[in-house]
Amino acid sequence: MNVFFKLLCIAIMATLSFSGCSKDSGSDEEWSESNKKTTLLFQKGQYQEAIAEGKKALQLAEKIFGPEHKNVATTLFNIAGSYYIQGQYDEASPLFQRALQINTKVFGPHSPEVAPILQAQASMDYIQNRFSDSKEKFNQALAIYIKAYDNSHPAIPGILENLAEVNKVQCKLDAAINLYKEALKIKPDNENARKNLEVIETDRKNIDELIMGFQEKILLEPKSYIFIWRLGNLYSTKGEIDNAIKQYKLALNINAKYFDALYDLATLYMAKEDYEQAVDAYKGAFNLKNDRYDVAYSIAIAYSKQKKVDESINWLKKLTEKGYKDWKRLETDTGLNNIRASSEYKNLINQLKGS
Repeated sequence: MNVFFKLLCIAIMATLSFSGCSKDSGSDEEWSESNKKTTLLFQKGQYQEAIAEGKKALQLAEKIFGPEHKNVATTLFNIAGSYYIQGQYDEASPLFQRALQINTKVFGPHSPEVAPILQAQASMDYIQNRFSDSKEKFNQALAIYIKAYDNSHPAIPGILENLAEVNKVQCKLDAAINLYKEALKIKPDNENARKNLEVIETDRKNIDELIMGFQEKILLEPKSYIFIWRLGNLYSTKGEIDNAIKQYKLALNINAKYFDALYDLATLYMAKEDYEQAVDAYKGAFNLKNDRYDVAYSIAIAYSKQKKVDESINWLKKLTEKGYKDWKRLETDTGLNNIRASSEYKNLINQLKGS
């Protein structure tokens, strides 16, 4: 994954390399040269030197262009990349986040200029076993590229492969298989993706052996909530929903704050149409990560399914307060059918259309 990230960083640095727009061309050139030097040092594997030069470039960028300029985002990303490639995630994370905030403000949340930073964050989440967050960011980047370029952007097959690998690690084999197939439709000559697909399809055929393997691992490491959660995902893949729920609950007994187990537990309760239990689990997940649009959205759906109109609309309002604007999805999602007659719902949709 580090090799992938290094290549990704190099590609993103090129994508985010802007020409300055300062009236002071001399100062502009000084920043540009420092930024290029930072990139070259990174490519050579001289990460500490790249960080030192990147900090100089950052000071120049903030002085010349201001603290919320796109060139500041470029420089922040370059520094973050050098920290991350060395495993210094705590140093990298706030730099990536600031770069994302700047480009979101400058270009908008659905701009292709935002997507590469989301990819980098998703990669970092993956390495730190934050699989749900990784998938969320990869999916956001994917949606941005598809909206802007259909399937023609060269990053799309790679993101689909990354999503497939995240699902594979989670033991969500059917999802991984489908994602690899999507990637191969776009880029059929990708032999690496084809080989990975063959491996996962073999695992899927031998899922009972995988289950036994995880059961043995859990006997050796009974407190490993991640192993237990993955076993739950295998049962879910096999269609043994009650067994999957049992494993998720066991994982949560060990770590009550494990987001992925809460989220997957809620998803299975939704599939069983046990909406009250689904709401409880989703709320637990939302309390851990209140920036996740998909969790708040799912709670709104669960309340709508129960015909609890006020509760559903309140959760939709939470979404809009956090910047959610996709009124077309709200209007076409059958899960919200039970609240559409409400005047509050109609007012909310009108507000989103006018924003």
